[in-house]
Amino acid sequence: MQAHVTRHSGLQRQVLSLYRDFIVATRTKPEGPEREALLLHVRSKFKDGATTLKRSNVEAIERRLRDGKKQLAILQLPGTEGISSFGPSNK
Repeated sequence: MQAHVTRHSGLQRQVLSLYRDFIVATRTKPEGPEREALLLHVRSKFKDGATTLKRSNVEAIERRLRDGKKQLAILQLPGTEGISSFGPSNK
């Protein structure tokens, strides 16, 4: 029996990689309610994007990827501990 292999497009791989990077960055923050809130926020933002953006809307996906990479860079800074430090995107 052959296992089903899902092949992702380059854009999908970028989104999954960014999500993974956010989860890793979140887990480097001090344990507590801020970290839990941050993790829930990250999951919510990615789930929202998955349900509201069409796969064919490449420009919007690329824009969100750029915004996400900027937010990730801020989250990875040593002094950033929670959502209030980098704020949610309004786009």
